[in-house]
Amino acid sequence: MDKISETKLAGLTLIFGPLTATIISIIFLVIPSLTASDTVDLLDWSVVANEQYNLELWVRVPLLLIPVLLTFSVFGFSVLGDRLEKFGHFFKAGMNFFVANIIISAAAWGVLQSIAWIGSPGWAMAVVSAGMASYATFLGSIGLLIISLSIAGNKNIHNQLFAYTVALFMILGILTQGIMLLDRTEFILNIANPLTAISYVVFSLWTLSLGLKLYSNES
Repeated sequence: MDKISETKLAGLTLIFGPLTATIISIIFLVIPSLTASDTVDLLDWSVVANEQYNLELWVRVPLLLIPVLLTFSVFGFSVLGDRLEKFGHFFKAGMNFFVANIIISAAAWGVLQSIAWIGSPGWAMAVVSAGMASYATFLGSIGLLIISLSIAGNKNIHNQLFAYTVALFMILGILTQGIMLLDRTEFILNIANPLTAISYVVFSLWTLSLGLKLYSNES
């Protein structure tokens, strides 16, 4: 372990952190029956709470790991930020939003998981968790927009087009999450949820490419 340099470790955290978190999320998204019945109404909070209460332990454990895996990427981004030739101050500002996203997301997951203690009476906890998760995604989208544009402005960091693509998805995320926070309806959920899933995939593939570049380049 002592032979792994800071740069290589940073690369590994960017490679495996977001990607593994996204894989876990996509599995549960593609197979919704793992976390909810086919007829669940996402706007009926008593039903949402009851579905959470009935989740098997083997389902709840990997869901707990998502904020943990994203936290690992903070180190990778911090090392990457030190390698930027310009816009480093904007990058650091974006990191504040990204870290806030992770902290609030972790708290939201904790609230959601605790519904398993009491079942459907925890509907208010389900509401709070959903609100926190949406706001965390809103903040995270702002942060990653700033981060991706800061990275795109540096010629020494490869694949600038990919960074601009991430920035575009983050703009869409800001808009949809902002609308959902103000008016959570079935219509906006049908737009926001697939868009968020696609954004996760794009983001994790981007961090994978950044991580591979860091890991293979010690200079």
